[in-house]
Parts: sequence; C-alpha cells; structure tokens
Amino acid sequence: MEITDPVPKLLVQLISSAFQRCRLAEDLCRLSLLLRHHHSTDNDDSPITTISGNLTLTVIESVVSDTGIGCNLVEFQDLRCPRELNGAKIWDGLLSVKTTCKFPLYDSLLLFFSYSFSTVVTGFSDDHVFCYHINLDEFISNNRIKRQPSQPKNGAKFSGTEVSLSVFASMDDLVAPIISFFQKVSLLFRILNVTMDLVTEQGPSPATQTQYVFVMDADQTPCFTASNLDRLKSGLEDYVLRHGNCLDMMCELCFSDRKHLKVGSGTACPEENRKRPGGTMEVVIVISDLLETTRHCSRSCDGKTEVLYFDSFSPSPIPQVALSALKKIDWKSYGLILAKVNDQHGRVFLEWENFPSYVQIQIALHWYHNKYPTRQKTEPGINLVKKGIKNALDDLKTKHEGFLLSSHARKICSYVPDLARSLAGLIFSSTDMDFQGDCLSVLGFQPQEVEREDVEDYIQRKIVTVIGMNESKPQEAAPFLFFEGGSETSYFDDEEIEDGEYVDCVNKKEQLAFDHPLLQNHRIQESPSEIPKSIIRTKSRRQTRQAHVSTANCPEGTIPVRLDQTSSSQSNTSDTTVHEHAIVTTKTSPEFYGAKATINVWEPMIEKDADEMSVSQIWIASGEYKTNDLNTITTRKQGDSDGRNRQKFVYPSFYSDKKPRLTILWTVCVIFIINIIFFFVDGYKTTGCYNLRCAGFVQTNNNIVIGGSISPISVLNGNQFEISVFVWKDRKHGNWWLSLGPDDALVGYWPAEIFTTLADYATQVQWGGEITNAQMFGRHTTTQMGSGRFQDEGFRKSSYFRSLEIVDQNNSLRSTQSLYTLGEQPKLYALKNHFSDDWGNYFFYGGPRLSHLHSGVARSSMYLSFICFSYSFSFSFLFII
Repeated sequence: MEITDPVPKLLVQLISSAFQRCRLAEDLCRLSLLLRHHHSTDNDDSPITTISGNLTLTVIESVVSDTGIGCNLVEFQDLRCPRELNGAKIWDGLLSVKTTCKFPLYDSLLLFFSYSFSTVVTGFSDDHVFCYHINLDEFISNNRIKRQPSQPKNGAKFSGTEVSLSVFASMDDLVAPIISFFQKVSLLFRILNVTMDLVTEQGPSPATQTQYVFVMDADQTPCFTASNLDRLKSGLEDYVLRHGNCLDMMCELCFSDRKHLKVGSGTACPEENRKRPGGTMEVVIVISDLLETTRHCSRSCDGKTEVLYFDSFSPSPIPQVALSALKKIDWKSYGLILAKVNDQHGRVFLEWENFPSYVQIQIALHWYHNKYPTRQKTEPGINLVKKGIKNALDDLKTKHEGFLLSSHARKICSYVPDLARSLAGLIFSSTDMDFQGDCLSVLGFQPQEVEREDVEDYIQRKIVTVIGMNESKPQEAAPFLFFEGGSETSYFDDEEIEDGEYVDCVNKKEQLAFDHPLLQNHRIQESPSEIPKSIIRTKSRRQTRQAHVSTANCPEGTIPVRLDQTSSSQSNTSDTTVHEHAIVTTKTSPEFYGAKATINVWEPMIEKDADEMSVSQIWIASGEYKTNDLNTITTRKQGDSDGRNRQKFVYPSFYSDKKPRLTILWTVCVIFIINIIFFFVDGYKTTGCYNLRCAGFVQTNNNIVIGGSISPISVLNGNQFEISVFVWKDRKHGNWWLSLGPDDALVGYWPAEIFTTLADYATQVQWGGEITNAQMFGRHTTTQMGSGRFQDEGFRKSSYFRSLEIVDQNNSLRSTQSLYTLGEQPKLYALKNHFSDDWGNYFFYGGPRLSHLHSGVARSSMYLSFICFSYSFSFSFLFII
C-alpha cells in the first residue's frame, strides 16, 4: 500500500537513499534506523508532546545511518515534506548530515539549491568525518548549508553516512509502514551484503527499547555476485510462496514445492542520451499451480494478479505509464484475456476473464538508473515497460513447452489428441512390420516393448512443442489454419515525442471530447471557414526567436494523446492562498470575436515547498458571474481589481519534471434534472480536468502534443524566445479555435454547443501575469512572475506580451484601444504598457521588486497559461513551465 503520511514517507526516502549507498558498497554494510522519543531532561521519562485535533504527537528523534559509500548532496534534491499537517507542525525542515565524503562547499550550494545539477565531485577521507547542517527553510543560499567542525577518525578505516532529524509524529504510525518497507526490500532484493534493523526507544531505560532485524534467508538467497535480476527472481518466488510478508515460510495449503513455480524474466534498456539518463527496466513473472486445498487459505488472491513496482530498489506506487503499458500488452497472444486493471489504494491487481482458479500469476516491475546518484530522475517510457513485460512472457514460453499459448494456438492444440490418435492408429494398424518398426524407431521406441497409449502421448507432446516453438518465432504473414478474428491491439504503435516521452495515436473520432453529452451528434470541423488576418505586418526591430511545442508523428486521422505520469486531476486548495495579478484589460465592448498575443517564454522561480504557480494568460469573457452565465476563455474565473470573487485555486504539481508544457484545463459541474443537463461554472472549487482527459476540447492536429514541453526558454541578457497564441470564433460554425505560432498552426477547437453567452461573442479581453501567494511562513511569497524582473528593466530582462490584438465585428485582427492596468500588489508585481510600429500594443511585466526575495526560491512548475473557457462550464489552456 502506498505510504501517504508525509512523515513516514520522508523517512522512507532517507532509508531508500541509505539502501542505495549500501548496495553499492563492496563490503558488508549495515543500515539502521533509530526512532527515539525526545525527553525534556535525561531523568524525565515523559516525552515532549503536542496536540493536533484528537491526536497526540511526540517529538521523535530519527537517525538513519549506514556504512555504505559516502553520501552526495544531490541525493537530497528531491526530498519533500510539508512542515505542517492539519495545522500542526510535523517537521522543522532541518537535517544534520555526517559523512565520510567531503563536498566542495560552494559548488554544492549552487548544485543543491539552484537545482542546476551536474556531477558533484566528492572525495573519500581516511582522516575525518565531515558534518553539515542543512536548513531547507532558509531563504538566503549561503545560510542554508553550514559546514560544521569535522570529526577525526583517529586512524579507523570506515565509510558511511548518518542523517538526523526531529519530527512530530506518533511512534506507532511511523513503525508500521517502515517495517513493511524493510520487509519488502529484504525479501525481494535479497542483497547479502546489507543487513537492516529498526530500533525504537520509548524511554531512557533499556526495557523501553525494541529492535527489529531484517536478514536474508541464506539457503534460498543467490550468491553474493548474483545479478539484480536473479535476486529479484528469487525474491519474488519467496514473496509468492509466503503470500507476501504474511508468512515466515511457504504456504502449504497453496503450494507443494518451489520447484513447481514457472518463472520468466526480461530486461529492457533505453538508449542513453543527454536528456534521458540510462536506466534498466527489469520484469519478473511467476506463475504457480495451486493445490486443491488453496480454497481453505484466507490469503489466496482469488485469481487476481498483483503487480509490484519498484523504483531504484524501493517499493513505489506504480506510475501511470506502467499502468498504460499493462493495458496495452497483447495478452491474448499469451492465452490471457485482461478484464480490468484494479488500483486498490496503491496496490494494483490485474483481473482476468475465464482464468482457471488453480493458477496464480505475480508480476514485479523494477526501474532503476544505471548511475547513482543521478542528476535527473526519469520514469521509463511505455514502450520500455511493454518490452520488458513481453521479454518476460516470451522467456516463460521458451522455458515451458506448450505454456502461455495464444487462443489461436490453443485452438489448434484442441485437435492434437485426435491427430495423435490417428497417427498412432496408422502405425499400429499397418501390416508392414518393417514400416511399423521404422516409425517406432524414429519416435525413439523399441517395437517389442511399446504400448499404443505411450506412442499417442509422445506424438501429442511433440506436436504441442512444435506449435509452441513456431508461435514464439517471428514469421511473415503466414496464413492461419484456423482463423480467429482480429487482435484487440492498437492499430498504431506508441510514438516517442522529441522530449523523450510517449503518446498514444488515438483515432480522431474516438477522442474523449465526444463523451460530452452535448457533443453526441457533433461532426468534426477539420478547419475553420476563415482565419482573421492581422494588420500588423512590420518586422520586429528587436531580435527574437520562436519557441515551439513538442510534436509527434501520428498518422492522418489520429491525434497524439500524451501518456500522463500522474493519475490525479484535482486541484489542491488552500484557505490562505490568494491570487495577485499584473494585467491590462479592455473596456467593456459590445463585441469581441477573439484575441491574440505573442508571449515571451521564461522559467520563473517558484517558492520552495509551496504549492504555488506563476501564470501568463489571455482572458476572454462574456456574461455575468452574478447571474451564473459567465463564459470565459482564460485560466480561471477572475475577480475585479477590488478582489471581488477571488478564488482559492492552487495548481498542483501535475508533471514529474520542470519542463515548460502546453496544457489545457477546464472545469465543469453537471446537474441532472429530469434528463435535462444544466452546466454552470463552479469556480474551480470541486472539479478540474487537464489536457485531453475528459470531454470538451476537440483536437484536430495530428502532431502538436497537448501536455508536451515548450522549448527553448529565454535567457537573461541573452536569446529571447516567444510563442504566439490565437483564439477566435469561426463566425460560420460558432466554434472557438486555438492556433499557435507565427503561421497559426491549428490545434483544435471548443465546440459552439458547450457555450451560452460566448456562443455569440465576448465582451472583455485581458492579458497579463498572475501568481498565487500561499503566504507560507506568515509572509508574502517569493514566487516570480514572468522572468522575475520588474517591468522597468525592459527587453532581455523583463518578460513581455507584444502584438496585442482583438478580432472585431468585421472578422479582422486590429490593435486594441483604451487599455488600462489592474493589479493588487503594484509595488511587488507591476506592468507598463507601450506602443510601437513594429510591436503594436505591448507591455513589460514581472516581479517581485524586492531583489532579496530571489534567493529563497527554487525552480518548479510554472504555468505560462492562456485560455480557459468557462460557460456554465470553464476550461483553460496553459503553458506550464
């Protein structure tokens, strides 16, 4: 089960790093975790406590130590834990690190706290243990890490690391998930040179101490030099025989002998390059025949297949890309029919159709990087996971004749007994004794000693073996003896896009947009009837370059759908989060039919550990919020400058990396009343759907990837990259189209059927930036807007919007008139409007003004966002950076 409590999750992250250091050690290594109640005095047995609601939390001193290779500060780059939970403090953000490796202090500061990681050179010391204090809440870089006096080794020869921290938690809540982690790692990876133990101290006396030791079973563990895959195979066998960690030995109600287990394994490795570090996907599949007495065992899986996932030798929730790979395997070619994939609170089970009750299947997937620590953590691509699973299944077929045959091959095998009986009958009914003797000799029998039943059985086994061998060999479109219909596999392979991720090429007519109840009879509009033309044709006098969204080579008639690496689409909300803007807006006008702008692409800095965002947006609106008929094209429904209708919306960490991305978002609330469906905007309070995960947007482009990365990024005082965004209404059909780039590459459209007031026209347009301020630590956020530079620093420093245009009643693009500015914190985030012949209406914007705030932030996901439609429905189109 996935660990969700943040404190055990934090400790497991530290234990996982220590396990990696032990794994790489050449000698025997000990990994130990000490959990000790903190007492006010040495003579006082009562721990220091705090009350959180109905829970009593105690201060627990936690020490993770190992005798492996010395640690590297890069190992702490992804360490995440909130400081508070339900209003109670759970961690102070402080780490104390002792290690036998010395870090070049200045380089480590830059690498650890600017997130511009490269290989850190560490030196092993025979003379000293080096000590550091890391304060993750410190906002001045030079104060975050402090070198402490080193400790002499006094001639001793050893290596290792000790990481100490204090947390507020319940001892029982910590112990259970950590024991489960140790058990699973020790059972499945069986690394002989690592011993692990957990020690808890409830008080100062020895009677209050408890020790848990996790050792390997030397009788069943592979040799010291065995490969990772061999260890995983041995470990999964024991995991199956013991029903996980439920038993200390083999379940005698279900299994007779481990030798009867059928085990297959496979590996797959991607091509290593600069963007995607090298890694290995290992897959082990164990299939076991159960005894009749298994019905008396309460721990039997009832024909379900548990899928275990490990990331870098640590149990981990299975990622979305692996779930997608499991669904796309052609299981029928192995005689299996997948009914559903069931995710039960972090434990994933595959359920099969017509699956025999006396057979059990277990699958383990393990992905790890070839180098540790790695500068950039990645997940495997879907094709890599599929290849590993297929290699393991093929390995099973090779090792076990006539096993895992496809339904087609099994149908042929159903005729084998009759065929074998006929052949044996021909031999034994022959009156030519020489012919009979030759036939029996070829089959390996002596004519005087053979029985007809033995010959039939032998012929039958030989034919089944040949069928299995032929099925496992790739063949050119040979005709089937018995045709059984088409396969359920996709017509198109998964496409790897240029940023190293994967997409599905989905039939355009089968995209999720058409699940919308108002689009059941919608016909796809392949292109708009007309694209409004711009009147600004003067070439820019400033040197700029085009940024672009990643693309895929999907066939005509399909669209690329990114395989997202997270399953959550719900936005997080904080009662203390406020939204702050720096925008320009038009005055209310009778009719706007679209808006366009070219936006400077940057990667702003986001407050470290804060669930915040930075947005650049175009906002198109019609209707009134008070009358519940507000339709918008924007990132969200916004309030006026007086703060009216300010929303508590905070965008979560949606992607697993920090790349700039093109994202669309919409929210919808549906009420059913006597079979009539009403939509109304819910202000992003309860709903939220990203990219192409639900109905609404109709994509027509077979190359541009929604959710794909945007590149390149502008550089301070260097090259400036920009991207043009255009949304307009097709006056003939009523759909609102989206296009990108200088040539207006069509992406798709929001159908007219989903709108009320925007079905006619918009009455207001806004452009500008927005940040969310979670007010962490009781102060204003340091999150940057735009480039993070104030508007008066100008080109190559400040971010900009240029060529602001609207579509008028004549379906022409023209410069806007009478713009005015809005903003809640003009001293922190500001905007300055300009006009020129080459850029038309434009403005520089950004912040915060206070330069000392810049040092307290780390790069994170920012949204260079544009476009959200909300009619009694709202959605948004964002660039996420």
